Amino acid sequence: MKHMVTGLFFVLCVLCVAKQAESYRILAIVATPSYSHQIPYRRLWLELHERGHEIVLVTSNPIPGIQSPNFTQIDISKGYSDIRSINFVQLRFEGKTWYQFVQNELKAMCDSFARHVFDAPEMKKLYSPDSDVKFDVLLTEFLYMPSIYSFAHRFNAHLIGLSSLGSVTINDYVLGGLVLPSHEYTWESEANTGPNLPFTQRLLNFYNMWHLLYTLYRDVFPDQQKLAESYLGPLPPLLDIMRNVSVMFLDQSDVLTAARPKLANVVTFTSFHILENPDPLPKDLQEFLDGADAGFIYFSLGSNARSSDLPMELLQMFCDVFAKLPYRVVWKFEKELAKKPANVYIGKWFSQQTILAHPKIKLFITQGGLQSTEETIHFAVPVIVFPVLADQDYQANRMDALGTGKRLEITTVTKAEFENAVQEVLTNKEYKERMIKVRNLTMDTPYDLVKNLVWWTEFVVRSDGAPHLRSSLAMQPCICHLTDHKDIVEFRNYVATPVSRHFPVSAETAESYLGPLPPLLDLMKDVSAFFLDQSDVLTAARPKLANVITFSSSHMEENPDPLPKAVYLNTRSMKHAVVSLFIVLCVLCFTKQTECYRILAIVATPSYSHQVPFWRLWLELHERGHEIVLVTTNPISGINSLNFTQIDISRNSGQLGQMNLVELRFDGRVWHKIMEDVFLEKCTDYAIPVFETPQMKKLYAPDSNERFDVFLTEFLYTPSLYAFAHRFNVPIIALSSLGMISHNEHTLGGIVLPSHEYAWESQANTGPNLSFTQRLLNFIYMWRFLYILHRDVYPSQQKLAESYLGPLPPLLDIMKNVSAFFIEQSDVLTPARPKLANMITFTSTHIVENPDPLPKDLQEFVDGADAGFIYFSLGSNAKSADLPIEIQRMFCDVFAKLPYRVVWKFETDLVEKPSNVYTGKWFSQQAILAHPKVKLFITQGGLQSTEEAIHFGVPVIVIPILGDQDYQAARVNALGIGTRLELRTITRDEIENAVREVITNTQYKERMSRVQNLTKDVPYDLVKNLAWWTEYVVRSDGAPHLRSSLAKQPWYQYCDMDIVVFLTIVTVLVVSNALNIIAKLFVYSYKRFYSCNSQKQKVN
Repeated sequence: MKHMVTGLFFVLCVLCVAKQAESYRILAIVATPSYSHQIPYRRLWLELHERGHEIVLVTSNPIPGIQSPNFTQIDISKGYSDIRSINFVQLRFEGKTWYQFVQNELKAMCDSFARHVFDAPEMKKLYSPDSDVKFDVLLTEFLYMPSIYSFAHRFNAHLIGLSSLGSVTINDYVLGGLVLPSHEYTWESEANTGPNLPFTQRLLNFYNMWHLLYTLYRDVFPDQQKLAESYLGPLPPLLDIMRNVSVMFLDQSDVLTAARPKLANVVTFTSFHILENPDPLPKDLQEFLDGADAGFIYFSLGSNARSSDLPMELLQMFCDVFAKLPYRVVWKFEKELAKKPANVYIGKWFSQQTILAHPKIKLFITQGGLQSTEETIHFAVPVIVFPVLADQDYQANRMDALGTGKRLEITTVTKAEFENAVQEVLTNKEYKERMIKVRNLTMDTPYDLVKNLVWWTEFVVRSDGAPHLRSSLAMQPCICHLTDHKDIVEFRNYVATPVSRHFPVSAETAESYLGPLPPLLDLMKDVSAFFLDQSDVLTAARPKLANVITFSSSHMEENPDPLPKAVYLNTRSMKHAVVSLFIVLCVLCFTKQTECYRILAIVATPSYSHQVPFWRLWLELHERGHEIVLVTTNPISGINSLNFTQIDISRNSGQLGQMNLVELRFDGRVWHKIMEDVFLEKCTDYAIPVFETPQMKKLYAPDSNERFDVFLTEFLYTPSLYAFAHRFNVPIIALSSLGMISHNEHTLGGIVLPSHEYAWESQANTGPNLSFTQRLLNFIYMWRFLYILHRDVYPSQQKLAESYLGPLPPLLDIMKNVSAFFIEQSDVLTPARPKLANMITFTSTHIVENPDPLPKDLQEFVDGADAGFIYFSLGSNAKSADLPIEIQRMFCDVFAKLPYRVVWKFETDLVEKPSNVYTGKWFSQQAILAHPKVKLFITQGGLQSTEEAIHFGVPVIVIPILGDQDYQAARVNALGIGTRLELRTITRDEIENAVREVITNTQYKERMSRVQNLTKDVPYDLVKNLAWWTEYVVRSDGAPHLRSSLAKQPWYQYCDMDIVVFLTIVTVLVVSNALNIIAKLFVYSYKRFYSCNSQKQKVN
């Protein structure tokens, strides 16, 4: 017993130490003295504390009732005196824009807010030079107080940004995102945004935004730098600290927010502050509301603006309207209200959530603050919005656009206008119905949002700051990444002439089967969602579309009520019980049936590596009860189900397999040229069998009654297939096993960056410090290719689709309506940049837990490799047998000298094969890479092969052949998990040196293990997440709120290129005229001076 107790005590000690090792010290600073800035994060602080982390919270609104040694609150509420001195209503009536408010009032306020943090006695103890206090991570507001970011440097802690105002443009700009002054998302431009603004308004927005950014750089950052250094001593530039932010937590709902590309390290949440059980109302107010037979109206201008500051005539107008209504009114009013109508109840403060949750509420009159907007959506109360300041114009516009309320301007509103708006919203049931729909969409999330933020907080510490999520665009001059290389665009405007030639492509084939079709590009634009296989750890961050979904969610099964006791007692009772049970089962079956969808999935590319990433998604959807019709070149074996139909189009597969991809590498053509010369025509050949297959013809025949709920298909270069979304009238989800392709990015409203590391089509010619000449070449190649796609491919694919399906809308329009985009891409491997909001990434979903066993002779060969073995494969499309004989001999000579055995995927007999080499036409690659004795993987750098090497922690040598393989090779090199060799110039010494270096230098293995851990560290099951998004697209009628509105605008307009060109021309004209005037003045002065001298000489 003594030993047993000792053992138990030891185990408990180990568990306590392990728990302690998982706990972090967290410093959280929310310096803005405003309840609406503090309340959104309370549940996050409490959840982090619940998980065992130690919290030090600096706040103007301490959380009541907390008594824990691991939760310290530092009160800086004295800052409220600064904000309460401002009359926000008066600023509205003075016509001050947000830009003017920031420059005239907010700068001084933010200095004061920051000083309250530095001057707090408890904070001084923490940051004093002799303090040994340490923190693992700092979470702080990213507004206009960058001096606060200096605590990340002082405590050597990772930095997480917070915002309760959505995204602020200065943050987007500094962190490598997009600056779009006229996009609806840009709330700083207030009501002056939208897709169809006149040039003059966009020019004004452009000037105001860039003038604000210039002012922040010129005044705010230097002043805040001095402020921070006056307390903490010398610091690195605050801008550099800011750029190293690990993650940004934004209070922002995708349903409410206009979709646009966002940074990869931006994590959104919504409605955290809403309580399950709001505080009870005072007795007299409760009786007032309960007695409102016709219902009641709630009126509040929020926590900062005050109703009592409204002009007297406006107050009288509100009172007159309220007095005439049959409804009671609860009005948050900070003073006594003269001549208050009998049906109006006033108070300085109310429990707003309790009022909005009351069953008799009919209307909420609000200023449009984000938290108030979230609450009115949560409780499904229609609104009238009177915006006062900051992001409130934006919320008001969104409420108006969603049809959930009306926007009125408080400075010009009339009695008739107000009364009509109240009557309209109260009596028109559509406002309430639309609000309920928005409420349901907002509450429909794939995971718990609070726990998701907690996971990201812990992940930042575990991943040493998550540097892979930071956009490399943040480190480049804005001229090199904003609006797609403006310097190159302007150079092109003057000297570059696009050169193109007609390419025979296969659009006519689709129409030959389906009849006249709308443009395939239009069909493609209508995609509802795009499911991406992509990991944030492996993928470089960039903007993504709102309807792009990456590969979690689970269905909860309801337990039926227990059977009546009588069922066990007598036969008669049993008869009734069986009948009752039968009825219940029928109802349950019907209910289950209503939750199940018919799903059409088409993956037409005849390549195993394009098919296998999505297999687990199809099986998961089938497991959830959905009916699947899968059109594929590689049917999944072993499926015998009436609800899983596979249409085999594998007669295609020989075409890609018969191509000599190695020979294309030796031709030296760039990817865009190979696509033009070889693959665009073949893509038509891949589409035709889909239309021609008898099973498909039965499905899409004009007299067919087949119905589907959603359509998933590859978004490569076969837009004719997008026509099936129109044919079956279903939302479309895009798939890609090659990351994001630039023409998809362009069409769906993302940004095209030909020289960014993410742009794999530019192959090895990318990076942050390219010469102007190389960037110019990348620009020409990329935009020429996009031009050819629009000129040749889409028209021909349109004809092909219409030949089978009859008249169609333009395929581009179908494409732009994509609901979500599922992209195979790891955030660890991929350089970070902004990505579309509907882009969902996943990675490594094709990797099986228990790979197939190896053949007996191969198993013995690798088991007997005392020094270990090397695996060599060029993938499923390129063939080692196509390598030139001299290169084959080179590899053989090197392998023969090594102490390692070699397993080589070689498709024919290898002449003079060394004794330590084992060849075969096909291997179970995952089983080989999972073997404990594998030392090195020599690969072509295909995405799935790279994922497998990372999953099993095997260092690599990459010899890229085609497509995205140069990109994978470059990323492998950059991450230090392998090295890259060029096949065309490779030498014997290069091979041997590379092999010995990667195997003997343990750093490659160590770095690969770190990348492996980062890639596997995910907040949810990626396959279940994709399945959830698939179902969500159907539930939300195609998730239109996730589509970027930029897809509907000309690229030059949303990039403000016309404004840039206009300003350039104006600048050139002004400068040239000024120089001309100066030159003429000089000539005139010179002549006058010379004339005077001549006259003096004559006089003399």
